Amino acid sequence: MRDAWKRLLASEWSAIRFFVARQRSDALPGGRLSEEDRDELTQAVVERLLEKLHFRGDSIGELRAFLRTAAEFTFKDHVRRYVAEDQHRAGSLDEPADGDRGPGTTWRAELDAAGRTIDALEQGELRRIYQEGLAAVDEDKREVVELMLAGWSAAEVAERVGISVDNVYQRNRRGLLQLRGFLKDQL
Repeated sequence: MRDAWKRLLASEWSAIRFFVARQRSDALPGGRLSEEDRDELTQAVVERLLEKLHFRGDSIGELRAFLRTAAEFTFKDHVRRYVAEDQHRAGSLDEPADGDRGPGTTWRAELDAAGRTIDALEQGELRRIYQEGLAAVDEDKREVVELMLAGWSAAEVAERVGISVDNVYQRNRRGLLQLRGFLKDQL
């Protein structure tokens, strides 16, 4: 039975790839998958379906509907991972990796981009501005941001504040965006 299922999926490879390729999401750059991601997701759909032997249909139409559904769920999983990675990149004040100048750009890089250097500002003045920025962050987000910047894990922050880990990430991201906006205005 398993061998027959493998042969059936192999014969439907182009249909699976089509179902993957037609998926859209505003969360992705350009709204669509790159060619490389299409091939990777097609393989992921096939792997997902190889683990399952519960298809009970009698027609090619039912099989294709089953394949389309698997492609949609695999695509949604891919988008969730992409969004989570993007939020992680955007929600950090750490130095960007490999010179990335995207949404995760740090306040130090913002200063450099503005033609200023940190040496031009007195350290005390910079510390004062940073403290004012933290004070400007909404109260429900400030504690989370401060703890995360101090090196606490999301699980530790969640336990201390009494919220879920997902809520920690969300408050941290939103708080850092507020802080970044304040720092841009001040610097």
